[in-house]
Amino acid sequence: MRTGLLVLAVAAAALGCQDSTPQTAPAPASAPTSDAKPTASETPATPPEAKPKATAEDPSTNQGRVYQLKDLQVVKLQVAGKTIPVWVMDTKSKQEEGMMFLTDKEVKDDEGMIFPYSSVQATDRAFWNHNCPLALDIIFIDKDRKVINVGQAMSENDASVSATKPYQYVLELKQGWSKKHGLKPGDPVGIPPSLKAKD
Repeated sequence: MRTGLLVLAVAAAALGCQDSTPQTAPAPASAPTSDAKPTASETPATPPEAKPKATAEDPSTNQGRVYQLKDLQVVKLQVAGKTIPVWVMDTKSKQEEGMMFLTDKEVKDDEGMIFPYSSVQATDRAFWNHNCPLALDIIFIDKDRKVINVGQAMSENDASVSATKPYQYVLELKQGWSKKHGLKPGDPVGIPPSLKAKD
């Protein structure tokens, strides 16, 4: 009976914080969907690629996640005059998982995730916060690395959050960060030119 419940819990976990758009176009994790909801993580058409999970004895392991924060690349971005470390979600499967299952304890107020896309994404590629306990600022950024708009994704909410113009990057930060630091449309974001999607 416990094994059956564990299998159900793992299966349910595979479908969280992600782009809600069918994977017909490149859409990463917090990846967007056509009128699709990338999430504050993108909704996957298929579960994120399988990867061995760490054991329960490892305190740095979040049992609900495929991609552990400790295993992700981190880069520093310049945003609103602040330097912010962000985890890089540069593949579709990483983008599909996005911030799923992460808690306030695991993500500091000045940390986030960046979703680079290999091409400009249409505005119908939206994000949602399915299986995401954190409320997030979803910051849509154009190919010139300037803020388009900041959307709000509520905790554990499937409502779509969309860009007002086509975008090439999405930055996810804890909700309220943008307002607190005065981030607004047109502001530049210091994304390194080397930061690109891998697929």
